[in-house]
Amino acid sequence: MAGLIITGPTNHGSFPYNSAYLIDTCGAGLLCHKMNSDTQGPYQPCLDGCDGHNGIFYRNIALCCLICTDCYEGSNRERYERLAEKMENITKIQHRIVCVPAYIESTRPRFWTIPNSYRIVANSASRSEFPEPPGSFIERIDEACNVHRLVELGDGDKSTCIKLLPPRRAGLVNVAWVVTGVSCETLRRPFPNNSPDFTLSP
Repeated sequence: MAGLIITGPTNHGSFPYNSAYLIDTCGAGLLCHKMNSDTQGPYQPCLDGCDGHNGIFYRNIALCCLICTDCYEGSNRERYERLAEKMENITKIQHRIVCVPAYIESTRPRFWTIPNSYRIVANSASRSEFPEPPGSFIERIDEACNVHRLVELGDGDKSTCIKLLPPRRAGLVNVAWVVTGVSCETLRRPFPNNSPDFTLSP
């Protein structure tokens, strides 16, 4: 998952949208555009149709994305309800994952949550520039919407990964990688022998 400000066919106004793309070996697919403006870049907020491809079935996972402040609690109740319903209607999956590419300087915001899911926040704000950004992290949200932080990385920390489920087939598992201050991505790939840092139950 990557948050990008690039020119596309759906752009309106003087600047391109701030958009989230799912990228894998087959190419890239648009998931959503950022709705809220927070003055963090030269982009045009998308006020209509920003979730045309958001909330999808992908490799046994229900996956959606909200960019930075779009995922802050209370930002847009109607949008949250629509996405939550879409994610809940995706069945026969192993996990629900909400990805949040973000630029969080020093605040520790409360995020929108959906029950029984994982949240992966990729924070590009550097601790060398801002004293106390929350870093990049992965959280587990239980059925009661209680949030459990599983791992958090800041500048200088080594990249890490979490195995979400034991292998269903030989050598294949769902993995969440966290890369310090740059990005997070969910992958399905052979799991390295020298990992994981955390092994979670379904």
